Order: sequence, then C-alpha cells, then structure tokens
Amino acid sequence: GGVDPATSVLPLLAAGFATQFQTGQIRSSTATQARGIGYRRDLPGESMLLAAALYGDANLDGTVNIGDFSALAANFNTAGEWTSGNFNYDALINIGDFALLAGNFNQSITARTAVPEPAVGIAGLIWLAHLNRPRKRASFVIQAPTCTPRPPSAAF
Repeated sequence: GGVDPATSVLPLLAAGFATQFQTGQIRSSTATQARGIGYRRDLPGESMLLAAALYGDANLDGTVNIGDFSALAANFNTAGEWTSGNFNYDALINIGDFALLAGNFNQSITARTAVPEPAVGIAGLIWLAHLNRPRKRASFVIQAPTCTPRPPSAAF
C-alpha cells in the first residue's frame, strides 16, 4: 500500500517540462529541447524510476530507436505514460510525442553516470528516504512509505 507517488510526481514533471526543468520542484541542469526526465512505474502504486532521458526513449535504455517508436505507435491516440510514448507529460500519446521522438531518433545519451540528476523538490523528498535500489545512470527511485510488522521481541 501507501500513496501512489505518481499522484504527486506526474504533475511536477508536466510543470517542469514547460520550463525545460529549469524551474519548479523537479529541476534538471542538463535538460534541453531534446533531453528531459523519463519515468516508469517500477511497482505500480508504490515506486517510480525517474531518469535523465532523451525525449522518445520510451524504454529508458539510453537510445531512441525502433523499439521506442513501436511503443509510441502501438499506443498512438490513447492515454498513456512515458513507457507507452507520452514524452510531453500531457497524458495523451499524439503527434507532439511523435515529434519529440523523431527529433531524437537514432540518438543516444552518453556519459550517463556523470550526470547528478534529477534534483528533487519537496514533494519528492517524502519518498527519498525509502530508496531501495542502487543508483545506476542518472536515476533514482521514489517509493511510497510502507509499514512492515515486526515479530515481538523476546523478554529476558
């Protein structure tokens, strides 16, 4: 259980996209017209991965290619998330998302481990204390807090 982090994070990503992540609660020092912050839900309702990504990189493997185009094409004119082809954070996969993918087709992110990103605002800090995965690339996991019962301790 817990609160779905997407409820708080997705509106922050949409707001950041409008300013190329230069202002707002989620910021990026490396965002450009071609590069922003991609995401995927690792555990739906529980955790999300955010990563520096080229617009169009649906599977977050660092390269925009036919696999990413296939994800967008299969979901064209439907509601969806980044992994389905929604690269402008507006919840609808359409020509705007295709234009972002086309602008980066056959491009790759290089020197990914050197990018200390993305910076997280106050809303993201709620979940940062619960990181449970090692960092790789320029990414982090936001996870909703959970409670795990502990067995009673023995009395001496």
